[in-house]
Amino acid sequence: MNKSVSVKVYHGYGHAHNLVVYGHVFKRKAKTQQVYSNNIFVNIAHLLKLFILKPYAFVEVRLRFFDQVIYNRTESDGFFKFEWKAEQDIPAGWHDVEVEAIDQNGSVLSAGEGKIYVPHITQYAFISDVDDTVMVSHSATIGRRLRELFIKNPHTRKTFPNAASHYQQLALSHTDAAQPNPFFM
Repeated sequence: MNKSVSVKVYHGYGHAHNLVVYGHVFKRKAKTQQVYSNNIFVNIAHLLKLFILKPYAFVEVRLRFFDQVIYNRTESDGFFKFEWKAEQDIPAGWHDVEVEAIDQNGSVLSAGEGKIYVPHITQYAFISDVDDTVMVSHSATIGRRLRELFIKNPHTRKTFPNAASHYQQLALSHTDAAQPNPFFM
């Protein structure tokens, strides 16, 4: 495998037969070792290293899901999307998926793992964003938002009081613990 190529697979979704998963292939890996600092310059440097990546355009990608193998290519920005029909009924819950970037000879350059969520049949589903829903990010005010982003580190950022309890109650609203309402964040 090529140590500099990385495949990032985002959580996908679907139902009993139709499934979707997205991701990116990059020519260089992001520096992912977390730095926890209260120094603004250390936080800015770490943030920049997370986002300075080079996409791998038009590389072939191969998805493996249960016994299925599906091929596709990345776009010019390294982005890929797989949308396929499962050959069998997929039960509710989380399921593993693997995506490999492969060269012209069929050799694996890099692989990434992700998960696909098939929700239980429930009355509700919740779609939310973390910023200003769970985490205080001041998204309406650019100055305060940048301050949160650059000065604060993940250990010092605040969550809204009782956010975890609130989401746990929503997950169990009009259902039971074995079949919680799904969240898409």
